[in-house]
Amino acid sequence: MSRRTLTNDEIDARLREADATFNVGPLSEAMVAMMQEMPTLTFAVFEARLRAIGSETYLIARPRGTRPLGTDVRFLFNGKKAPWYLWICLHGIEERDEELSRLGTSEGANRKALAECGCLSIQRPMATH
Repeated sequence: MSRRTLTNDEIDARLREADATFNVGPLSEAMVAMMQEMPTLTFAVFEARLRAIGSETYLIARPRGTRPLGTDVRFLFNGKKAPWYLWICLHGIEERDEELSRLGTSEGANRKALAECGCLSIQRPMATH
């Protein structure tokens, strides 16, 4: 896929379409696809754009130590381990506030962490014969 600059209008349109599904799969896939087109995008940018379009979906940067078993956290492009992984709250600001409280962090700290947020990847066990 070629690298290019996406306008806020293009980002907003793709986020609106994916967000309308109320499903984390299409939303995360849309964000990853845009990051592949424009590697300077971060989850912090997507959080800001979701706020700009009035979405009830919120992005949370969770510490890598809280990740589900059998997963790892890596940056999308360089494969290095990331300190945070993406968590998507589909149920509005109350869910976001509960998650931030559970993590003991603030909205501002979350926004900063989203700029350094990676994606969960499944760790596949080695095949044994």
